[in-house]
Amino acid sequence: MTESTGQAAEFSGKRALIVDDSKSARAFLSRMLEKHGIEVDTAETAEQAIVYLARTRPDVIFMDHLMPGMDGFQAVQSIKNNPRTATIPIMMFTSQEGELYLGQARALGALGVLPKQVKPAEVSTVLHQLRLVPDRRRARVTSFEPGNAVAHEAFQRPAATVSIAGIATGTDGPLGAAPPSPSERFEAGLSAAHRLGLRGYDVSLAEAGTELGGRVTLESRLPGLSAWARVRDYRAGQINKMTNVAVYRDSALTAEDALEFGAQHICVATGSRWRRDGVARFHLRPLALGDVPV
Repeated sequence: MTESTGQAAEFSGKRALIVDDSKSARAFLSRMLEKHGIEVDTAETAEQAIVYLARTRPDVIFMDHLMPGMDGFQAVQSIKNNPRTATIPIMMFTSQEGELYLGQARALGALGVLPKQVKPAEVSTVLHQLRLVPDRRRARVTSFEPGNAVAHEAFQRPAATVSIAGIATGTDGPLGAAPPSPSERFEAGLSAAHRLGLRGYDVSLAEAGTELGGRVTLESRLPGLSAWARVRDYRAGQINKMTNVAVYRDSALTAEDALEFGAQHICVATGSRWRRDGVARFHLRPLALGDVPV
């Protein structure tokens, strides 16, 4: 058995329980965990979680604090007082913060506190510390070729907390990078997420639709243009390997949603559509198309 095969066996079948009365919070954390191959179960209340634990033993529990009925601290106390469940690691997943709250959580048996606006790298760190996933970032750094200077530098520097809500623009803007090439402009969100991920930033890419790639995905379906999808597929494949980049499909965001996410920087790619009246870069007046199907 090779080392990689042994690792795959060791970390397969891991399961997490998320206890939170907020549907969006459950979905948000679930997607992050599933990106690491973690199977996720959810409960809306602490009471539901207690019933669940009577028949199922997860590898970790993420517990909200303020919920109808039993609150998070009461749930932690109940779980830790039960010999069958006492050894299950519990992380508080809440907007509560501060040293006092952290101390109270640890006194009851929780390992620590994750904020509701948790970053992908923070989730990765917790999962690695609990030995639920391999430390893939370290593995990638040590396997870089000497010529891959950009990627090597990105994973040697401390990660900042930059998240992209909506679909990110294809330029790194104030970070000082060169403007994107024409191919990058077609799938601006992917390009920005890929660039920022290589630099070591924590990135959340929210795609309003179910498919990545924006305009290039649409145009690659036209006769003779299927090769255009290769740029999209390459970037999506590279992003999928990055533990510091999380992609959320079918996640249309309002301005309020984006602000509530808590990112330090938000980049928005508004997308582009073909016009049906013929107006384009070099043709500024609508065409008299009449009944011609467009």
